[in-house]
Amino acid sequence: MNIRHTLAAALCAFALAPAAHAYTLDVVVANGNNVDTSFSTPDMLSIDFGLINTLPVTLTLTRDESDLPMLDFNAIVRNYIGFGFESLTLTISGGLFNTLGSAGGTFGSVATVTGSFDTARISFSGPEYVEAALGDWFLDGSQTDFVLDIANATGPVTLTLTAAVPEPESWAMMLAGLGLLGAAARRRR
Repeated sequence: MNIRHTLAAALCAFALAPAAHAYTLDVVVANGNNVDTSFSTPDMLSIDFGLINTLPVTLTLTRDESDLPMLDFNAIVRNYIGFGFESLTLTISGGLFNTLGSAGGTFGSVATVTGSFDTARISFSGPEYVEAALGDWFLDGSQTDFVLDIANATGPVTLTLTAAVPEPESWAMMLAGLGLLGAAARRRR
């Protein structure tokens, strides 16, 4: 009888114990952008970025003492900048990209993911004006999450997201070129 009570208590304790965390999110430097981390789970870093400007967003996390050396990462990046972003860059220090995931823009725009162990660049087929999904944001299995290798992290791991939008000089040059084309067409008449 005593053994059954002990076994039942052990099973209850195991069932009620919190899940092991692979990381602790320590610092978010948003630089005026919106960052929502409430979608994250113990083994997945899921971030909702609302980009209001082009300043980088940096997340700093610490690996917890657990047996989870890999951390899935996905994100939704909402564009509130006012210009379409041409690419997004993710950089990691203190850890590595084990797997470069997939990405897609709104309404099925094509995104190409390239990079190395410390950098991932997401390039869009055209400017992305609304939002982009990085990894399997909708958790439907149709995309691949980015996987962060934090097994050998001895200190903080930082993950930085930067959006690239056309510079004002590029817009000015394009408008000047269009003006010259308009003037040339008018002159021919």
